[in-house]
This record gives sequence, C-alpha cells and structure tokens, in this order.
Amino acid sequence: MGIDITLWRVEKPGTSPRRWRRHRVATYIDSDASFTHACASSGLPMLSRADPYGSLVLSGEEMDPFTAEVASLDIDPTVCTEVLALARSCASLSDHELHLDGD
Repeated sequence: MGIDITLWRVEKPGTSPRRWRRHRVATYIDSDASFTHACASSGLPMLSRADPYGSLVLSGEEMDPFTAEVASLDIDPTVCTEVLALARSCASLSDHELHLDGD
C-alpha cells in the first residue's frame, strides 16, 4: 500500500471552498510503496507529513521545500523523476494542488 500522488487543477468560481471544482491532471501510483517507505524513514519535515493512511494537500507555494526533500531521497531515480515532474508542474501553475493520498 503506497501513497498516490495526484496533481489537481482547482477552479475557484467563488470564495466558498464548497463551490470549488477539482480536475485531475496527472497521477503517480506508488505501487511498490518505495516512495511511501522513503518518506516515513526520511526524517525530513515535509515528507514526514505524508501519511500512508491519510491525505496531505500541498499548494504551489510548498513545492520548493517538497522538491528539495524528494530530490534528496535515496530511491529509484524513475520514482524521483515522476514525483518531481508533478511537483514542478504544481509549482509553475498557481491554480494547482498536489495531493498525497494514502489507502
């Protein structure tokens, strides 16, 4: 059981979050749980907030520390590349969020 990482575009037609609509842009599924285990054992402030049984929503403003911490992980480079691509997309677009969802 791994953490799925999803990039969402958020439409905010009003001030109430109940009216906001989210559209899935891209997803990385941590099928072998390597990213999940790396987050849990990292001891890094941003990544240690990732919960394999809960959800964590990150905004574009939080992407700089997130990408720095992901880049420092000692995991399969393919996993790192996939996660960093989603994070960089989130950082460059103001109306996007990155969701880290556990099972």
